[in-house]
Amino acid sequence: MSGWAKQGMSVCVTVGFIQGSKSNLINPQSNTSRAEAAIMIQRFVDQLLSDLENQ
Repeated sequence: MSGWAKQGMSVCVTVGFIQGSKSNLINPQSNTSRAEAAIMIQRFVDQLLSDLENQ
């Protein structure tokens, strides 16, 4: 993983946007499928909506 991406990836894993493969591994050099991208976007939107509801 590139150095510039480490902090952002760490945040995404911590908040649950990215969960990795079945063995809990993240392969940043692999391609992301449409389904995987859709799941990450949905998790992000869900978090935004939750934050707005709790304000």
